[in-house]
Amino acid sequence: MTAIAMLLYPGGTFVDPSTRGYSFFANFFSDLGATRTPSGATNTLSMILFTSALAIVGIGLAVFFVALTQFFRDSRSGPIFPTTGAVLGVIAGLCFVGVAFARTRSGDSHYCDARWRTLRPGVGQALLADRCLGR
Repeated sequence: MTAIAMLLYPGGTFVDPSTRGYSFFANFFSDLGATRTPSGATNTLSMILFTSALAIVGIGLAVFFVALTQFFRDSRSGPIFPTTGAVLGVIAGLCFVGVAFARTRSGDSHYCDARWRTLRPGVGQALLADRCLGR
């Protein structure tokens, strides 16, 4: 579904809004979920496919981790590890669904926001905050 969304993406990147189509190396993956491209074109079809694909993956991931606990019912370590893994897996699945429905920002602020969330908490976050917010 995301491959079809890439094919249907009208075009435009933060650096060059006039580009045509989706550029794997120049566009953010989340650009597929935007309602408008950096060029100003509407992105409805691509957005629907991208959102649906990520939501399906997230739900599937959550179901997978719950089902996986059945394989470890008789483990010597008891139910704590399989249950913990299932809970974390369901949380990861729900995060995929959350990403699917979170609208994208464009440009440098999106890059800084994505890096900020990835690096927190830590020294890297402080260094990146200095770079992103010190403009």
